[in-house]
Amino acid sequence: MKIIKIKESLANASMAKNDWEELLKLNDGIYLENNSSITLTTTSGKKILIDKAQVNKKEASFTMYVGNMNAICQKKVLLIKSSLISLCTLDEGIELSNGIVNNSIYGGFSILFDIEEISATEKANNKKMKKQFLNPEQLGLISLGLSKNLFPSPSKSDLMVEDTRYGCILYFSAEYFNQFIERMNEHKSNGSYAKSNAESDWLNLMNAIFTAEDVQDVDISILRPHFLAKE
Repeated sequence: MKIIKIKESLANASMAKNDWEELLKLNDGIYLENNSSITLTTTSGKKILIDKAQVNKKEASFTMYVGNMNAICQKKVLLIKSSLISLCTLDEGIELSNGIVNNSIYGGFSILFDIEEISATEKANNKKMKKQFLNPEQLGLISLGLSKNLFPSPSKSDLMVEDTRYGCILYFSAEYFNQFIERMNEHKSNGSYAKSNAESDWLNLMNAIFTAEDVQDVDISILRPHFLAKE
């Protein structure tokens, strides 16, 4: 994955504040490129589409889906080099040097940005997971099940914890979550829950786990591993 890092930015004073704030969210956004187009996605999910056939033309165009600007902008998209791009909706003949822009038009802007490959560490720290809030009683059952090998043994990145005032939010890796619910189904099918003296508690936990929420780009560096997770 490639991410966007803004190097220089300047807007005309008459540009709508909300539009400019949205454009600045390109920083840390996502850069995607195919044979015909480039897509820039802000951190809030708004997109700018660039037709590569227009790049470096005198009157290049790009489509903006940012704020109120849902139209083709017949202005300049300058590919300066493979990893550095300038978006510009300011007057022709504009000179962009160290952030200095001349002859701006109404609502104009200029943004210069770098394209960077996301690091291996960032890829590891940002992943798809399942999450669910559990109360202290439910957390106790999870710990009991893990300590008695009723559930698969997780690695430290398979089962992560976010502490809250009234319980914890558990984060399951996608692969471990599937293993976990498969084992829960086995215990229900073979009557293990029914034979226990806490059947309703186990079934309530099962329902909570099965309704866990899908989450993406989880930064596991801010979570802690479950205390029963293995190396």
